[in-house]
Amino acid sequence: MKWIICFCESPNLGFWKFFTKKHPKFSHAFAVQYFPELDQWIKIEFTTQGFNFIALQGENANELIAFMISECTCIEYEATSYPIWLPRLLYCVSFMKHLCNIRNIFILTPYQLYCELLKRGGQVIFKQKGEEHGLSENTISTTTRSSSRSSKKGRARKTGKGKTDARRSKVRQREKNKIEPVWS
Repeated sequence: MKWIICFCESPNLGFWKFFTKKHPKFSHAFAVQYFPELDQWIKIEFTTQGFNFIALQGENANELIAFMISECTCIEYEATSYPIWLPRLLYCVSFMKHLCNIRNIFILTPYQLYCELLKRGGQVIFKQKGEEHGLSENTISTTTRSSSRSSKKGRARKTGKGKTDARRSKVRQREKNKIEPVWS
């Protein structure tokens, strides 16, 4: 059964806001499915107020689709039919994991669920202009190190007095070129 899993920003309550602070556009998840024989959209979600199951037609369905296109990152995913027997905590991600038949207990946040769905073959739909894999600039982490820097650190071997070869070569280069370090 195919579902559209939608990720959006929401005002989180309590400690949950600390889990979703890094990726604010991925602070809530809900699922949508279209039934052509009924001409209805079904939206299901689990929120702090409880379980919501909403059937929408006409103008209400158009508003839901407009919200999905403008405010959400959506993935179309076909769930497998294997039953899950383990009990789950009830919050939006665990509910979507149950719906998509994902057993990984280490997926806790909506962003982790998003990445897992992409790994499992989910397709991003409603991609906005300037986005890569449905991610806009404010959802991509800026704290990643460049691979060349981390590889240099990994290759540098320790020498006497706690300095590494890489650090010594930088000091030597600075002395050779008589470049004064600039402290800002």
